[in-house]
Amino acid sequence: MRWLKPLLLALPFAFAAALNYLMWAADHYHWRGRLIVTHYAFLFGTPWARLLGELPIPNPRSHFLQLLLGYSLVLWIPAALYCACVWIILRIVQGWLDLFRLSQKGSASGEKS
Repeated sequence: MRWLKPLLLALPFAFAAALNYLMWAADHYHWRGRLIVTHYAFLFGTPWARLLGELPIPNPRSHFLQLLLGYSLVLWIPAALYCACVWIILRIVQGWLDLFRLSQKGSASGEKS
């Protein structure tokens, strides 16, 4: 089970990378379903919209920089925030499990005496 924690921490980045590729491919190849892909990307970043809306966002003149900024705001920054939340949850669960194990050892040693 040692692989579960890194896998869960990498999952938001894998999801963001897949959405990033699908958004690029839908835009580049003019897919009919590109709006569906875009909606999934915005659903990914929507829980963090209020937090990201408070950031001072520059307005670059380059189309490439605008795309890069858009992808980072919609996909990669929320992926990092999701990863941080998963890490915090895993740390809390690990602490609870450690406390449970210590209480089990304490009660088992108390019964033997």
